[in-house]
Order: sequence, then C-alpha cells, then structure tokens
Amino acid sequence: MNSKITIHHLPVHTPFAIASGTMQAADCAVVELDDGCGNVGLGEAAPFSAVTGENLKKTAEAMSALCEMIRPLSPEQSIKTLIRESYDRDLPVTAFCAIESAVFDLIARRKSIPLWRLFGSPTLDRGSDIPASLATDITVTVMPPDQVPGFMDKFSAHGFLTFKVKVSGRVEADTECVREVVAWGTRHQRPTEIILDGNQGFDLERALQLLNNLAKLNIVPVCFEQPLPRTDLAGLAKLSRMTAVPVLLDESVTTFEEVLCAHRAGAGSMINIKITKSGVIESLRMITAAKSLGMGLMIGGMLETEIAMGFSLQMAAGLGGFKLIDLDTPFFIEQRLTVNSPWHNPTASLDASRTAGSGLTLLK
Repeated sequence: MNSKITIHHLPVHTPFAIASGTMQAADCAVVELDDGCGNVGLGEAAPFSAVTGENLKKTAEAMSALCEMIRPLSPEQSIKTLIRESYDRDLPVTAFCAIESAVFDLIARRKSIPLWRLFGSPTLDRGSDIPASLATDITVTVMPPDQVPGFMDKFSAHGFLTFKVKVSGRVEADTECVREVVAWGTRHQRPTEIILDGNQGFDLERALQLLNNLAKLNIVPVCFEQPLPRTDLAGLAKLSRMTAVPVLLDESVTTFEEVLCAHRAGAGSMINIKITKSGVIESLRMITAAKSLGMGLMIGGMLETEIAMGFSLQMAAGLGGFKLIDLDTPFFIEQRLTVNSPWHNPTASLDASRTAGSGLTLLK
C-alpha cells in the first residue's frame, strides 16, 4: 500500500473551550492509503493536546512509521499487525487511530460495501439497506453566559434537541450557562436535553453544588460527564452514589482494562467512546466490555474533522447500542476537507455512508 500524509490547520468559528484548555483551530494529520487498484482509505489523527498531551509533529512522524510498517502488507494482514501493535501504549494513540481508520476504510472500499457494514447492521431500517440516521448533540463550549444565546442562534436551523454544555468548575457561571441554554430552547419552543461535561474541572463538593443548583431550576441533566479528575475513581463512585444523575466516564477510561477497573470501583454507569483517545481496535474492545457489564455508551470525539468523526459515525451505526451521540465538532470547523459529508448540511441527523467505505472523497 502506498501512503500520503498531509497536515492541516483549520480555524474554528467559536473557540473550543473546555475546563482544561481552549483550541482556536483543529490541527490534524490526514492519511491516504492507496492499494494501487483505485481504492483509497482515509484516516485522521487529531491530537487534542489539552487532553491527550500529544503534538501534531510527533503524531505525523509516528503515522509515517506505521505506514512504512504495513506498506508491504494487504489491508487484511495490516489489521492483524495493528492488533498486535495496539498493545504498545507508548505509541501515539492518535497516530494509531488514523492508520487503523484508513485500513478499515480501505477494506470496505475494496469490498464495495459501506464502512458501517464491517461492524454490523443493527440500525438498518426495516426492509431497507439504508442505515438509520443518528442524531447528534451540539456542544456549548465554556463561554460567558451572555454569549450563549448568540452561539445557539448559529445552530438554530440544525434542529438540535440535545446540548452538551461544557462546564468549567465555576459553579455559578456554569449554572447560568445551563439556564441560558434551557431558556433559549423554551423561547424557540424546542425541548432541550442537557449533558454536563466537566472535563475533570470539579471536585466532589462543587459537582454536587452544580447539580443542586440545577435541581432548584427543575433542570435534570441526562448525565454528568467526567466531573472529577480521571484517577479519582473513589470520588466518582461517591458522586454516583449521591446523585440520581448518571456519571459518564471519559478521561478515566481510555483502555479496556480501565473500563473494567472503573466498573469494579462503581465510578460511573456510562462511558464515552472516542477513537482518537483509544484507537479503533481498543475502542472495539471497550465497547464489548461496556455492553457485557451493562454500562451505557456515548460515541464522541476530540476536535475532529468529518474524516475521524465520520469513522465514528460509521462504527456507531454498524454496532448500535449507543444511547448518546456526540459527533458535532465538524460543525465548528470553517473549512471542509472533503467533497461532501453529513456535516456539510445544517441538520442534527447524520446519515451513515450509502456508498463504499466511508463515502468521503478528499478535496483536491
């Protein structure tokens, strides 16, 4: 297989601010794997340095090394090799994710089947070979409360019903931001579900205070994602016991083993699957574990373009069982990398591919 890697710096229209940092642009590396027979698989590495600690230069170098390793192999042989190599956690996970994604995409294209077909077909409409749409939420990043209505207006036409509010740990400001989101929905006669995402920015006392503030406003979040530091499983377990709002783990679970550990600790009842934080193969192991343990699933991502997030869409559509869909970051990016994608359209409903592979073609 021949390969080509390109680097992209893609500004966002709204700073992507979370409790642990802010990104003004999506920086990513895109790989094209060419089998020489007219089939090209696409993958993306999108290191979010505030979360993964990885930088783009080293990620791209690791991608090149992985491409060289699998160059003489068939795509099917490459998967077996990548499975073995995936246990080496010293390799940049985002680089692994890009190569894994591209290989899976290439396999699907060579088989002339949509990418989601490699993972299953539980979301098929009855009597149809077209996968059902998945409705994503939209992220309300950390911002002053008075900026929330203007941000929401940008996405009014999309019809979002679920809003993932990034909260900072500043409880009163966070309360006001959530109140503004709900008030906007009321003004627009649109029911709103709220996901809180703490990105490790809270301690137990402030997490409970925020939930109590919202309860007084009759606002009950769907879940509270990663409010406490990733290693504080005891604190997360205590919070889980003290509130009826489900605790969803993100940074605490990056591997299969961490899912088992978190479950044993009672640290949360749901997990967020992100191929960029775990890699594709490891994510599949985590999904299997979560389902067997009765843990709820969210499919999400970092600040990714339609290439990486498109792979997550295909995977979720094929596997099914995801209660929450958080595949919105391409809506933030001002520049498209592909000719067409579900994120080219102003709608919360994302359609899985109806053509071979991911269905994506790079702009030239």
